[in-house]
Amino acid sequence: MWEVSLETEGSGTAELSASPTAEPTFVAYYLPRPALVHEAGKTRIYLNEGYFPRAFAVPQAQVVADETAALAALLANQDRLDQIVFLS
Repeated sequence: MWEVSLETEGSGTAELSASPTAEPTFVAYYLPRPALVHEAGKTRIYLNEGYFPRAFAVPQAQVVADETAALAALLANQDRLDQIVFLS
């Protein structure tokens, strides 16, 4: 049995394979932990600096055919999600 331990700081990707020439058998994507802003008992609240407000208006709408097309459009426009809405 193998035991692997990995500690990271920052964000990025960790890959694990059985040999140096083999394709990765395990890939982990990690992000830095957001700042803790409140803790009471078992409850913790972290700061999410990339949040959108509960309601806002966008200047553009795009009609999509189905859920698959909507997901593809979301992935293609990740940097513009505050400017476009997708409608079915």
